[in-house]
Amino acid sequence: MRYDVSAEDLRPVLSLRVEDDVGAPSPSASPSASASVSWGLFDPHAFRKVFEQRKLSWDWLHLQRTTTAEDEASAWKVEPRATAMAALVRMTSAYRKEFEGCVQQHQHQHQHQHQHRQQHQVDPEAEGVLLEATSGAFDAVFDWLGLFLSLRPGKGEGAWNKEWAVTQVVQVMVNMEFCRRRNHGAYVEILVEVLGSLRQSEAASKLCFGETMGNLQETVREEGNSSLFAKSYFFLRVFPAMAKNLGPLLLEDSLLELLFLLSRRPVTQSEEISKIAHDCIGLVFSHAPLPPKRPGWMWMSGNHHGEEEDGFGRLYVSESLRLYPTSTPYNQFALAVLSMAKRQEFGTGTALYCARGMASRAATLESKGDHIHASALRKLLFGLVNVVPLAAVADLVVEYEAIIAAAAEVGHSSGGGLEGKRKVRSTLLQEFAAVLDANGDYFRKPDLAAWLQRMMSPGDPSHHGHRSML
Repeated sequence: MRYDVSAEDLRPVLSLRVEDDVGAPSPSASPSASASVSWGLFDPHAFRKVFEQRKLSWDWLHLQRTTTAEDEASAWKVEPRATAMAALVRMTSAYRKEFEGCVQQHQHQHQHQHQHRQQHQVDPEAEGVLLEATSGAFDAVFDWLGLFLSLRPGKGEGAWNKEWAVTQVVQVMVNMEFCRRRNHGAYVEILVEVLGSLRQSEAASKLCFGETMGNLQETVREEGNSSLFAKSYFFLRVFPAMAKNLGPLLLEDSLLELLFLLSRRPVTQSEEISKIAHDCIGLVFSHAPLPPKRPGWMWMSGNHHGEEEDGFGRLYVSESLRLYPTSTPYNQFALAVLSMAKRQEFGTGTALYCARGMASRAATLESKGDHIHASALRKLLFGLVNVVPLAAVADLVVEYEAIIAAAAEVGHSSGGGLEGKRKVRSTLLQEFAAVLDANGDYFRKPDLAAWLQRMMSPGDPSHHGHRSML
């Protein structure tokens, strides 16, 4: 049956082939089938002419539909929604793989033609044509999708599963993310509705998470880095909407490994990706259930032999500190650490590990003359006392005394003498005072203020290396 509104309408613009579309795979064909067809080297000259005609045909078809939408929409024959969405997911996946194949071919050809130039370049002319084609394809897909989702279902078609529908729309968005160059009205409206559905529905969140992670893992196995980057970026953008609904899925190895990888800017070479990844890790720390005792990417907990192992939390903190401040974004890292430290389940050991790591890194930065970033890191470690469970405050304050004493000794031994020791101690206590001033928890603030006053007193025992108790 020929439908007035069908996903098949998009096939001409979702192709980088120059030849006629008669031999194109059917919508039911697998994406890999389209990508594996040997269709020759991409010819930018020939394709530009063909694509302009395809785009004009599509624009005319879409214009006819939108101008008659209100008057004649009820008389249109609309392809069953489940069939259309499944076909659109397959076509957009095949289009993305076709694009990857085209880029790889031109990188290889350009490398041979210009051995003395930087490798992995794409011919500028081909790149311009591909940019134009993918932008046009993106507009067409979301013009069609916006219209399709606004239409009433055909006669005899029952209600479709909303959670499944959200997942299908997200997969289309994931597949087309590499084409997105600018804001598109229908795209923005659809994205807002999708995010709302993910926040409200646990079923939609879990189904969408499973499909998207599977899509990303397939990309790692079969496709190029450009697709993985774009798809990962989109995943990070929608992850906050579903995080609180995922429960144990937040502890999946594949998710933790992806977030850990993307949080490291030297790997992604993208400040924005790194910042969003750190934000997402903070959400994992906030919403993940009590960690299971299992090998591999464990949390900061003991194994079945009672031995403590380096888990995801420790790896994240140590690697982020190693890359601070050149790559690790301070604000996002701080929120992630504080989200982890405030969890009752992780115990005192988590806060102490973070404090020691930050103190060590701050001391290294201080020795290199980077006083600003060292001070910011110390304020973060002092800020732990504002959020950790009350049972951990006393141990953390004792750790602060040791950190302050060690830093003061460095000031003394580096040539400053007693004056240098007093100066370093005063600086750190002033930083603690600034952090304490922002504390609005009056269950812990009075005791912390009293401790600070004792530490600043010239007669305090800690001046002579003895501990003072909170």
